[in-house]
Amino acid sequence: MSERVVFREFSSRGAAEVVRELLVANGIEAFVISDDCGSVDPALSFARGVRLLVAADDLAVAEETIAAGMAIADDGKDEETWMVTIEKLHDLPPALLAELVAEAELAGLRFPCRLVVEWTSGANRFDRPGEALFAARVDGQIVGVCGLNRDPYTAEARVGRVRHLYVLEAHRRHGVGRRLVAAVMAAACSTFDRLRLRTNNPEAASLYEAMGFSCVGEADCTHALDLRGVQADGG
Repeated sequence: MSERVVFREFSSRGAAEVVRELLVANGIEAFVISDDCGSVDPALSFARGVRLLVAADDLAVAEETIAAGMAIADDGKDEETWMVTIEKLHDLPPALLAELVAEAELAGLRFPCRLVVEWTSGANRFDRPGEALFAARVDGQIVGVCGLNRDPYTAEARVGRVRHLYVLEAHRRHGVGRRLVAAVMAAACSTFDRLRLRTNNPEAASLYEAMGFSCVGEADCTHALDLRGVQADGG
């Protein structure tokens, strides 16, 4: 076996163990080490960090496993984040997003329904080059969606648009929306130089701004992100 190297550092052993189990389940040997006096004083791990090690030869594969959106959070602050999986949708039966559509309709939001209608009609199936539709699952249940289209409001070919971000209310403020947007950003990097979006929701605006989007004064969008130089990490 090659030399072991630090793959990730966490603030708690529990968070590190969850990621270790994910890697092991995908055939990657991983080890958790922490300076907590043999678990006698767990508080030390928060102060000194918990490290997850993999073999140097497995480092690239481990990164690919995480980038695939299988189940990772950056800092272990919220246990629900560890149960979230992000997947790219290739089919969208109308019933698949029924719960999201119903909740959104009650809140007066039509765009999740429009997403399903346009997919069903073939008007928008996120299948042009560079496009994608992602779903977030918790315990098998779809709790959120977010799409990536070529921006229809500009003639520039290398501009993408973040579309239809919606997360069930019960799963908000747990990192689900951030995971979905991160998946869109990662997918966009290979095709687009810029991402744009429009939102009138202050909470959504705060999320986008925290992820690097800037407020813009353009007629057809509220926020934009220059992707040149952005590293795709899927996270």
